Amino acid sequence: MGAGASSALASLPETVDKDTAKSLAGDAFDEDAFDAAATDGRVDRDAFVKAVERAKLAQPRSDDERTAKSAFEKLRLRGKELQEMNEQRKKINEDAEDISEKEEVIETAQLKQVFAELGDEVDSKSLFALVQQADPEAEGVIKVASFMEVVRARQELLAEQRRKQQLTAAYIALGGTTDHDKRVKSDMLKAITSDFVGKQVSSKAMEAVVAHKWKSIKELLDMGGSLDEDEEEELKDTTMLSFEELEAFSDALHGAGSIAEEAGDDDPGDADGASVLR
Repeated sequence: MGAGASSALASLPETVDKDTAKSLAGDAFDEDAFDAAATDGRVDRDAFVKAVERAKLAQPRSDDERTAKSAFEKLRLRGKELQEMNEQRKKINEDAEDISEKEEVIETAQLKQVFAELGDEVDSKSLFALVQQADPEAEGVIKVASFMEVVRARQELLAEQRRKQQLTAAYIALGGTTDHDKRVKSDMLKAITSDFVGKQVSSKAMEAVVAHKWKSIKELLDMGGSLDEDEEEELKDTTMLSFEELEAFSDALHGAGSIAEEAGDDDPGDADGASVLR
């Protein structure tokens, strides 16, 4: 949803007519759902906004998400399968509402299979957390919007795990240890990153290390503590880095890369080269 559409949603009257709903919802507009919820041809604004936001969540945003959506479609409950699921739900709770074909659902028990089709063999502990997120009310089904949310959450988790592994590898290459106890020299790090991202970005990332060090003693200073000149100089000293300080450096490079991508900077020698420590 663009900024213009978001602004329009925020300024809607208390009820919304069909033409306005179609214009704002775009491809996410569901005419049957609108008609079912409408009173005198209008629906409640808050309910409409929530429905649009939910529908937008179901739309894939990348090639990986499109692949995930395709895997979902293969296992989506339709026809007789959906009818049987509705019957099972009624046996458990006679007040359970029937799920329509348009709602796009899979059985909760199929979540592991969907991830397996994506090449992600989710372990039992992770699967349990994903199921809780996708089907918090234990309804036995997962709607497509909730599915896409857990796909994104899983992708973010795996990306963070890969980043941690790469960071540890870089730390060890600089002379660190597997227990992350040793401080490493920063001169080689500065030289490598300066070659990839330029001295300015590398220097900014090192400033983030100093900010991280100051943050670590902020609680002491807030309680009335103070530093002498030698201690202040030590905080500014970045010739040796701990693993946590290297991580702060990496995060700053990652942020620089994200800014460059948003600005459309395609220079391979600019911030995008920070992938060394991202």
